[in-house]
Amino acid sequence: MAELLLKNRYSLGEPLKTDAAGVWHKGLALATGQTISIRAYRSEFCQPALLEKLQDSILETASLRHPNITRVIDSVSLPDGRFFVIYDTPYEKSLADILAKIKRLPLPETLNIITAAGKALEHAQDQGIVHGALCPDNIDILNNGEIKVRNFYIDGLLNSLLTVQNKPAILDAAYLAPEQLRGESLGKSTDVLGLGLLFYRLLAGRTAYPEINNKQMMLKNYLRPPEKLTIILPDFPQYLEDIIFKALQHRAAYRQQSAAEFLGDLQAQKVTMPVAELIQREQADGNPENQPIETLSVNVPEYANIDGLDDIIPQHRAKRTTMPTEEIPNNTPAPKKNPPLPFDRIIYYALLGIFAAGLALFINSIFFNYFNSVPRISIPDVLNIPAEEASILLRAQGLRVKFGGYINSDITPNHVVAIDPVVGRIVKKNRIVRIYTSQQTTGLTAPNLIEHTLQSAVPLMADRGLTINVAERVYSNKYPANQIISQAPEAGAAIERGEKINVTISDGYPVWLEIKEKTVEKISLVLHLQNEPEWEQQNAVVYLQTRNRRRKFAEKLLHPGEKTNLEITAELGSIIEVYYFNDLAYRLELQDDLDQ
Repeated sequence: MAELLLKNRYSLGEPLKTDAAGVWHKGLALATGQTISIRAYRSEFCQPALLEKLQDSILETASLRHPNITRVIDSVSLPDGRFFVIYDTPYEKSLADILAKIKRLPLPETLNIITAAGKALEHAQDQGIVHGALCPDNIDILNNGEIKVRNFYIDGLLNSLLTVQNKPAILDAAYLAPEQLRGESLGKSTDVLGLGLLFYRLLAGRTAYPEINNKQMMLKNYLRPPEKLTIILPDFPQYLEDIIFKALQHRAAYRQQSAAEFLGDLQAQKVTMPVAELIQREQADGNPENQPIETLSVNVPEYANIDGLDDIIPQHRAKRTTMPTEEIPNNTPAPKKNPPLPFDRIIYYALLGIFAAGLALFINSIFFNYFNSVPRISIPDVLNIPAEEASILLRAQGLRVKFGGYINSDITPNHVVAIDPVVGRIVKKNRIVRIYTSQQTTGLTAPNLIEHTLQSAVPLMADRGLTINVAERVYSNKYPANQIISQAPEAGAAIERGEKINVTISDGYPVWLEIKEKTVEKISLVLHLQNEPEWEQQNAVVYLQTRNRRRKFAEKLLHPGEKTNLEITAELGSIIEVYYFNDLAYRLELQDDLDQ
């Protein structure tokens, strides 16, 4: 196949990956010999009107220069209609490629990726640019360890254009903000929610709402918080969960308002402005629920039919003209000045102003006392209870209840699965509250328990009138400890209420310790490491963290079926961490109350 040269400056190489917008190719900058990446767009995105929008977005993002940004350096439109975008960084692997092999990342690596992405977003937002499509596919992980964010504004623009035309989107709905799903303008807080969704995915091993992946149900899902990370990861820091869950708020005004604020919360290890305080301030100020916030608008066209943009003839602006001025003769008398107001009229206007001010204060006090006399109520938690009981409970709180609709679900029919406003929201008395209840369209089926922990699976089963039985515990290099890796019957199989589902639980990697001796200050132990016979070879790395420093204690390449023992003597309070490749397999703090 003949080599394709673009503008006689770039060589188009072999295809590397296909995504929803086109094909990624290996490229070469002929002038410098630098390896680059080139994206060839699909034919449906190469219409003249759409290309004009794409080229405008490329010009807007060309000024972005940051160590964590993959920069667009050029674009090429060929006579046959093909369109290419040139990037300054080679395509080696994306975060999505890594997550296809490793379900979740350890916390240190996750923080590195989120911090790098946040700095890239902060730099772009300082120049008035929103990414609008932050997801694993748009994060490059280079072979030298560098982390870069690509496709600023471009994929978000394409997705917005398709949303306006009611066509299938190119982005996964699991990574889109509510305002994107509704086709509204995007702001800095849109990218903040993208950071929160990415943060949750890397730590939990699944998206925030894994059971739904379409626009309508995602909009309903955002009305409830996802499963807590402190449940999925029992040792997870509470302050990180608070930061992530604030970023995942469905109302843009309740999130961190920029990437800089998000990074500031991470550095301070706390949420500087809790959501509850934002809600109270909004209620105290009397702001409407849909008060606009600062947005950086994505240029969504005003025309629903993009194909017809070429047929629209632009209206030319009329030339500005000025009326000729006539010269005033020297003998023209100067205009007369108005005489000053008499003293009695000044007194009259002053008294009138004082009266108006007093009347305004009086009216304001009446309205202020009235609105503050209306009781404020916190929306009670009525989820997963029968709709009749929920209605009685809400009316007892002084709220009005309206039925919002059904949501197809496997939980008990006519139980509340969503509520608007959300649980915990502070509202005034007689506020209308809409409840959404479950509706089974088919017979009861077995839920999908894979990747759930036993702790999160038990209430899920109880909602359906089912029980769970741990049939087996096995070592696993794919699933973290205490996570369900198989079930019988399988998910989706017909099942009767009261039936039992047998599950197999992961014991994680085969790592355990044996205490030899313990004193007041030190502890001696034997750390056992093992590789299962059916596994590939595993690279085990042991770190020992003392009060002063963290160091690599040992590294061992374990062949299938191989076992090894390490003798460790350390002071109390030290931490032992064992990694099998990049997975944290074992972590233990050596405390005085540690038993055999």
